Amino acid sequence: MTARVTPNHHRPAAPQHWQVGKYHSAAMQSQHKRISIWRNQKHTLIRVLLLGCIIVASCSPQSEPTPYSELAAETDDRDILESNTETKIPRSATDIHGYVDGFRDVTTYARFTIPAEDFGEFLQSTACTSPLETADIRERVQGSFNFNWWRPEDAQSFQWCDASKEHLVQRVFADTTNPDTVIVYIVATTR
Repeated sequence: MTARVTPNHHRPAAPQHWQVGKYHSAAMQSQHKRISIWRNQKHTLIRVLLLGCIIVASCSPQSEPTPYSELAAETDDRDILESNTETKIPRSATDIHGYVDGFRDVTTYARFTIPAEDFGEFLQSTACTSPLETADIRERVQGSFNFNWWRPEDAQSFQWCDASKEHLVQRVFADTTNPDTVIVYIVATTR
């Protein structure tokens, strides 16, 4: 015995109020219109509020990272300072200090003392390519913080260079006041 399939045209039609887009009363049609209008108004209101938030956020003053921010920290970790400044701190370095600040663009301040004979080797690890300058830039090397180890303004004799790599700007400032040692100050900022 085989099963017999009845074609769709023999099935009874669904009641009119079941059919999509058909309303069995004017009241239901009116209610549907009110809901549809309310949804459109709600979506428009949400769009306006989002646009307002974006405008307010873009117009608010943008502040630079400040010292002592939540992401800032002092460090004497040689590896961190070498990595952030992209230099090689000589093994003979003593009195190593550092400060790292920023989130997206990171600024690192490093300071250490090395024997004068190791200064040339250190310079080879920097981005400095030309002879060091001797013009007085002590004020421009000062940080906006107040660490007792960051004192480039005390230098009586100094040399410096500004250099950059693809994604890093370096300022190297060398206090050469003592003929036996060099106090090196580095400011390195990613970009």
